[in-house]
Amino acid sequence: MAYLMTLSLSGLVGAGLGYLVGRARIGRLSQSLGAALLGWIAGTTTRVAIWLLRNSSDWGVAAVSVGLVEVGMSAALTVLVAGLLHWILGWLGSTVSPSVAAYRPAILGFVGGLWAQGRSCLGSR
Repeated sequence: MAYLMTLSLSGLVGAGLGYLVGRARIGRLSQSLGAALLGWIAGTTTRVAIWLLRNSSDWGVAAVSVGLVEVGMSAALTVLVAGLLHWILGWLGSTVSPSVAAYRPAILGFVGGLWAQGRSCLGSR
């Protein structure tokens, strides 16, 4: 139940941030990559916040260390996937419906939030 709550909240926060980034007066690729990175950061932060709020009293919160290399690699992978999705959504916007391209930053923010959940759950399942 907590996983579904975290997943949906991360996606919604990422989509909201992506929508706001889409209103910035910068290039479209910069909007897409920024939205995906903000969604990824928001998704990770949401997961940590919910984990801290739902922490069991049977075990304490220990210091968690994440290396700068791991964060950099994950951010780089997020940017690469967002760049590919930027291109795919642009193609879908010109082929299927223009609203896909119009809401591309919100979609990529949503995907960034979900991407953070999937990347952080790979080792814990």
